[in-house]
Formats: sequence, C-alpha cells, structure tokens
Amino acid sequence: MQSPLFAGALILAAALPLHSQEPVVLAAGPRDGDPPMVVSRALHAAMLKPAYQVRLVSDWPQLSAGGLGCVNGGQEVLEGRLSQTSDGDYAGQLTRKGTIRFCGVHGGSGTACALTLTSGGTVTARGIVTPTGPGWRDPQVELRWFAPDGTSEALVEGDCSTQFSDAVRRLYLSASHSLEFPLPTADQGRRTMRLDDYGWIVDVR
Repeated sequence: MQSPLFAGALILAAALPLHSQEPVVLAAGPRDGDPPMVVSRALHAAMLKPAYQVRLVSDWPQLSAGGLGCVNGGQEVLEGRLSQTSDGDYAGQLTRKGTIRFCGVHGGSGTACALTLTSGGTVTARGIVTPTGPGWRDPQVELRWFAPDGTSEALVEGDCSTQFSDAVRRLYLSASHSLEFPLPTADQGRRTMRLDDYGWIVDVR
C-alpha cells in the first residue's frame, strides 16, 4: 500500500482558481460601500511591496515503516524572489531542492521496498493576492508552483521496481502545488509562519 504521506507530499489539493469566480462577482455588480476598481487597485499598490523574498520549508511528519528500518518522509526547500506584475499579483522563479523517501508495499507488489528521490532545479511560481479586510490591510496570497519541462532534475535510488521508481519520478516532476498564507504589507517586516494545514513553514519578507 502506498504511503498517504508520500502521495500527499507530492500533490496538494488545488483550490478553485480565483479567476473562475470572477463572472459570478461581476454579474452581481459592486456591493454598496465597495470602492471603485481604480481606487481599490491604488490601495493595493500602496499597501503591498513591489517584491517579496520567500522561503518555503516542508514540515512533513517522518513516519517509521515498522521494522523495515526506513521512513516515509523527507524535506523540500524552495526560495526566491516574487515580483509584482502589471495585474497586481506576483510571479517569479524559485529554486527547489528536495529529498523524498518512500518505504513500504505499493500497488500489486507483495514485497516491501524503499526508495529515495533527490531533486534540484527551479520552479515557476505565481501568487494571486486577495484582501481579507478593508483597504487591503490583510492581504492573502494563494501561491502556486510547478516545474516546466527541463527546469528540474530528479534522481530515484533504491530497491523498488523500475516501473514504480519511474512513475514516482514522473509524478514528482509533473505535479503542481499550492498553499495560502497572509502577506505582510509594505509597512510590516519579516514574517515566519507554520501552515499546519499544508505541512509547510513559510518565511516571507
């Protein structure tokens, strides 16, 4: 049986894209008291920083595989600079280094095996910003990232079958990920937070 941790670490559940909600909002029209769009964008530009330096460190549990002498777990680190785009969101390239370990029985195999995936390269990241309070005082960012073809490498070693090892490598390189966290405004300093629901520690400044 494949480890739930391993599968969860590779693919985070994607939330409904914000842009898909826009037709509903526009059809309903502006709410009473909402500032005009141009004013909202001006507040947005004034409250947020032109760029943010981010560092993401995975906070996954390391689960022992019984008496097999190995664990399911590992760690991944991403860091880089996100700059504000013309539409008010953020985009950039993050370097990514990771080590992911699997240990146990998978698929139709009746024999336990272990593998370790090590990776390095860059990912493309985009952060969609939305306010959670009036005047953009409490901005929230939904950060998504993925590895375009040829920008990352992954090496899989261990005693699992070649078919399973290749599948793990393909899944790792093709998976996209997302998480949400509060974004410090222009007058705020560095912020470090643990996102228990996602299994990540975020440092942003």
